[in-house]
Amino acid sequence: MKDTTEHIEENFHDNDIDIDASSEKGPVVEEEVPLMEQLKAARGVIKYMAIIFAASIGIGIDSMVFSLMLGLESFRKEYGYWNEASQGWVIKAVYQSGWNGGSQGTQIVGSLFAGQFSDMIGRRYTLCVAAIIAIVAAVIEVTAKNAAVLVAGKCIMGLGTGVLVTVVPPYLSELSPPKLRGYAAIGINFSICFGQFLAAITVMGCSRSYPGIDDNRAYKVSLSVQFILVSVFLLVSPVLPESPALLVQRGKIDKARDVLHKIYGENTGYDLDGHLDLLVAQVQKETIEKEHSKNISYLEVFKGIQFWRLLIVTAVLTGQQWVGFTFVLPYINYFFENAGISSSNEKTVGVMTIAVGGNMLSYVLLEKIPRRKLFVYGVMFLGICNLLTGSMSLASSSASGYVLVVFICLWSFVYQFAIGSNAYAIMVEIPSSRLVPKTVAVASNVNSLIGFGLGYLIPFLYNPDEVNMGLKIMYVWFGTSVVLFVFVLFFLPESKNRTALEMDQMFEEHVNPLYFDKVQFTVDGDLIQSTAVKGYTSGYFAAFRSKKAWLTKTDETDV
Repeated sequence: MKDTTEHIEENFHDNDIDIDASSEKGPVVEEEVPLMEQLKAARGVIKYMAIIFAASIGIGIDSMVFSLMLGLESFRKEYGYWNEASQGWVIKAVYQSGWNGGSQGTQIVGSLFAGQFSDMIGRRYTLCVAAIIAIVAAVIEVTAKNAAVLVAGKCIMGLGTGVLVTVVPPYLSELSPPKLRGYAAIGINFSICFGQFLAAITVMGCSRSYPGIDDNRAYKVSLSVQFILVSVFLLVSPVLPESPALLVQRGKIDKARDVLHKIYGENTGYDLDGHLDLLVAQVQKETIEKEHSKNISYLEVFKGIQFWRLLIVTAVLTGQQWVGFTFVLPYINYFFENAGISSSNEKTVGVMTIAVGGNMLSYVLLEKIPRRKLFVYGVMFLGICNLLTGSMSLASSSASGYVLVVFICLWSFVYQFAIGSNAYAIMVEIPSSRLVPKTVAVASNVNSLIGFGLGYLIPFLYNPDEVNMGLKIMYVWFGTSVVLFVFVLFFLPESKNRTALEMDQMFEEHVNPLYFDKVQFTVDGDLIQSTAVKGYTSGYFAAFRSKKAWLTKTDETDV
């Protein structure tokens, strides 16, 4: 049987593509094109990306709706008990832990198989499977007669969510033009944020329309909104094209060309051949490196420099939780209510509206500001907000409630463009293009594992019938923010405006992560050694051992 390299090279030659020329000519140097012109040129693919974003909106709704419903007294009465100490209806922490931690645990299972599964059957069909799982889970949740069944439905929903969060980022990245991949990535966070906004609007509307404590329509209608968007996605999914990058990896060059023509054919000025040549060059380079391997294994992301890239992606993705996202936005309605703030539903909608605004701002900022700078300063700002919010627990003035709302609004606004959207852009730019699905899958598993632990722990720390930390819980997120800040300050490289081939070379040459933005390349795409400050040597954590290399440049001459 032919090995992978022979198979792919044979298909390249059969389709009149010169792989040697593709690999040698390197990245094409192009002049800067205004964003609106880029979007106009990519109008053919945007409609397909919008369909995929609909699935991401479903992720946002699922991530918020349960926690928002904790602010509905009718929901707490149906699935909880009367607590004398707090003089209110309370759902036991064990059930809250079940639907938070349990769903995170099943997300791990979904993410674990999603990467390999999407490589086998394709990105589109994998997302369809996830949508069907989400619809089944939503039906179980709406019809649940007790808290245990509710937990079961939420755990099933976690399976579908795990697949979505793993497959959507690489799928969008592979469909979009190279220069717009960063925007495609941050669009994921916008769609999730918009889904959270829809959940807040729905819960607020239902609480007003069905205010009675014995009226279960308030939470049943809120739960029903979960499967609307994924159902729409499932209905229109047949029009979606398969990933051209995946087709090139399989050696199906004709089909890849057909897909590119389908999604960009309306734009006669788009360089289809150049796009295909770039995909060929990337795959051919990666195939040669793995010529003795028939299939891509998850073990590859744990080997050599790929492990370091995985570590960075994991830190950035889980960083969303370390700055407090797991608690601040999902628990915001319950948080306001327990803090004694009136009209908590309305204020929750206000915060989510500000969050959407911050997310929209990210499209401008990520074009102008380097990824690394935005992420590092964002973590620092959110850490300070966490400290100040926790300190509100020491204030006795009635005005402290309004100060709390201001801090949460600032937190939500900055989080969306500095961490939320930025993380999705970084996570698809750091890994090797061949290993993006696997790297994202592993990082998502770690993220889900951390979410599982936090989802289980938070109700016991915060619930009025348990530890009852109240506002002091924000001190926890201050501590984790400090740890994250130290890591990204020293180890997060700049990836903005870098091609996949350039990123590969800088990692392979062990360039210091603080100096990725200073490295220059020849017109043929070769790294100029004299511009590279070395910071890595062989081994996973050698950056700690090579202290001198962090401060000095190499004496190597230009290539």
